[in-house]
Amino acid sequence: MTTTYTKRPTSKLSRCASFRIILASIIFILTSVNIFFAPKLLGPAEYPSNFLHDFKGRSLIYSYNDNTIGISGSRNHTFFYADATNSSRLLLQIAQTPRPIPDDVINITMEQQRCRRHGLQYGNRTTRRRIFWGSLLADDSWHAIGSVALETYGIFDLAVFVESNLTQSLYHRDIRFFPGSEAWDVVTKSGIFGPTTKVIVDYYYSKDPNLRDLGREHGQRALIIDRWKQEGMTKDDIGYISDADETFTRDFLRAMQV
Repeated sequence: MTTTYTKRPTSKLSRCASFRIILASIIFILTSVNIFFAPKLLGPAEYPSNFLHDFKGRSLIYSYNDNTIGISGSRNHTFFYADATNSSRLLLQIAQTPRPIPDDVINITMEQQRCRRHGLQYGNRTTRRRIFWGSLLADDSWHAIGSVALETYGIFDLAVFVESNLTQSLYHRDIRFFPGSEAWDVVTKSGIFGPTTKVIVDYYYSKDPNLRDLGREHGQRALIIDRWKQEGMTKDDIGYISDADETFTRDFLRAMQV
């Protein structure tokens, strides 16, 4: 039995296929041009974008050059980076750049709308309640710390961090944010959380072998509350404890204050 194979003639590309190839090529070229020229379009890297938030809690980039809106002092501002590199270094630079805090002023109409968004009742306050924030600190990334700082810039009256020389499983770890270290400078001296936010790093030492896991975590968090009291916290203030990579939205925090 003989099998015969017939070779089909090679057909030319259809008009539709040709159009798709041309369109894909154009998109690729435009994307490459955008990536190549992006640094030039966004301005020099040493003057990063400044971030603001509108009254709905969304983050807004409002300037590529602080001179265009009259912000003074950012070019003379001392930036602290510790061991941050690449994108985390840029993030810290943006977070430390001095900028205004427009949502600090109480606008009754906006505060009413903000509270309704979160199911809260506006208390007709003319001043904001202070927020005392606290968090445990260890080997958290600069991306996490910088992101929280950006979202909460200028909101906290006091930020307290507690670091321990032992993990919850009682493994030894070196203190990372010791006084005078570059990491300590980033969180306490850079103004990363706001121009008037006081930042304290405290330390928890306990060699009790029975104090581990959640018990050890509770002990560290209790130290945060003690520090709040020492710093003059009153019954009208708000106490807020979270992990270093967690935060409520800026809009909700502002609603809490009124």
